[in-house]
Order: sequence, then structure tokens, then C-alpha cells
Amino acid sequence: MSDNVDSSSISNVLAFVAASRKQNGAELLDDQARKKQKLDLPAPAPAPAPAPSDSLPPRSLPPNANANDNANATIIGFTKPVSNYNFKETPRNIPQRPQLAPRPSPAINKIVEKKLEISEFQRGNSELIQHLSGYTYVKTLKDVDFVVNSNIAILFLSINYFKVYKDKFMLRISKARKSPGINRVILVLVDVLDYHKYILDLNTVCLNNDFTMLCAWSNRECADYINYFRSVSNSTMIKGRRVKDVEVLANDDLFKQRVSDFLTSAPRIDKGNAAALMAKCKTVKDILSLSKEELLELDRMGEKKASSLWSAFNEPFFGSL
Repeated sequence: MSDNVDSSSISNVLAFVAASRKQNGAELLDDQARKKQKLDLPAPAPAPAPAPSDSLPPRSLPPNANANDNANATIIGFTKPVSNYNFKETPRNIPQRPQLAPRPSPAINKIVEKKLEISEFQRGNSELIQHLSGYTYVKTLKDVDFVVNSNIAILFLSINYFKVYKDKFMLRISKARKSPGINRVILVLVDVLDYHKYILDLNTVCLNNDFTMLCAWSNRECADYINYFRSVSNSTMIKGRRVKDVEVLANDDLFKQRVSDFLTSAPRIDKGNAAALMAKCKTVKDILSLSKEELLELDRMGEKKASSLWSAFNEPFFGSL
């Protein structure tokens, strides 16, 4: 009995094991077949890239563009061919720069671009130089203090300095007068109360050495004179005429009229006396050089008229001071 049970039990177990192996083997083969089939499949094709025109949102066309031009080319967001595109008509949202109003013209003439040359001796004169602009110091400039251009040279002088160092100033005058063809100016700062005597002395110095004297009562006024010379440095008033004075006077129809007006400004002298003087003398200098006896020889020239005219020509200019 036990042998039958044991043999049947063993056979049942073996049968169960064989059935299980068979089932597991079939499932394994199925899995391997599916994996092999999956590996043998071709790779999926890549998705096509979207066209640039399809991926961008549609843009509006300018007012002068046609809808048929969309197939050509895309330029800065507008579909229009390059050869036919008008860039001037492209609408822009960039704000335009406002038009600035023109600057008002200066009240005086524009100062020349050439810098004002100043002597090193004037470096300490800050009260005057602070009112100037566009200048440079020149070490070699010794005979004059300011050079505006090749036509104007200025000597600065305070009367207080002239009282103490008159000899030094006269030495500078003698050196500065050696430059012909230049308008030489003495710019006098009146900084003392008893200035009358020194002004008379300086006026004589200017007349004898061909200088022009200008008087100012402050350093600011002196600077204004210098700036004015800079503003008119290229004018005919400073440069002078290209022709000689003799040629100008010879062609001047009003010259005789001006001489007549000058002569008749003397007391008792009328136009007839002026005509007689111009007929006798060729120049005004010759008229001024006539003596009383020569004046009495002229027609219609009596003792009173001759004395009046001779006194106007020969008496001291500052006789009443």
C-alpha cells in the first residue's frame, strides 16, 4: 500500500513539474520573440521641421505693399522684395528728435579765434586778466603787454606806476615804437586822484611816438577795451585801407568840403576864406604852417580873422586847464 502511494505521489509530482516547466518555457520563448521583434522594427522617421514662415505670426504690411509680394522675401518683419522695398516709407515707432531752435546771435561781433597773447609781466595782474578769455602767456613778449593780432599791440599802464617808474616806461615806449605798421595803444588805468598832470604828460608822449592813448577808470573797463579790439581786429578800421591815403583823398569828392568845414569851425572864418586858403596851399599841413603875415596876404583876410585862425592853429591845446 505504501509503495503504491509513494510511487503515485512521485509520479504526480514529476508530472506537475514537467507541466510547469513546459508552461514557463513557452512564456519565456514568447517574451524573447517579442523582444527580438521589437529590436528588428525600423526607427521612426523624425518629425519634419516647421517652416519659418509658418512658425512666425503673420506681420502687417506697410500701406504701399501688395499682398502678392508675400512669396518673395521677409525684411524686418515685412514681406516685400528687397529690390522694390522703399525704406523711407517704412513706418517706425521710434520718436523723432525735436528740432532745436537756432541760438540767438551774440550782441557784439564774434571774437576772432586767434588767442590773445599776454606778456609774462602781466601774469600778476589778475584783476584785469580775470575779465579776459581765450589768452595765452608768451615769455618772449617783452616790449608790449597784449598782442591782439599782427595789427594791434597794447601797452598797459597805471598812472600810479607811471608816477614812480616813468623812466622804465619811457624805455619800453622807445622799444615798442620800432615796430612799423602796427596800431600801438597805451591803455591807461586812472587809479589816482590827481591824474590831470600825468594825462597831459602821457598825451605828449603818445603824440611824439605815434601811440593812441585810451583811459579807463577800472580794470573791468580796460578788459572791455581789449575785448573790443579783438572783436574788430579784422575790420578796415584796424587793418587800414589797401590803397594809400593820397590816392583816397585824390578820388574823394567830399574832401574839399570836409577841409572847408574844418577851417570854418574857427571863429570869424567863412567859406570864402577857406576857399582862399585851399587855393594857396596844397595840403592841410601847409595851411597850419602859415604865419600871421602870410595869412594877411590872402584876400578878405583882415587882422582879426588872421589872429583868430593863427591862434586856433598854434595856441596850446590845454591852455585853459
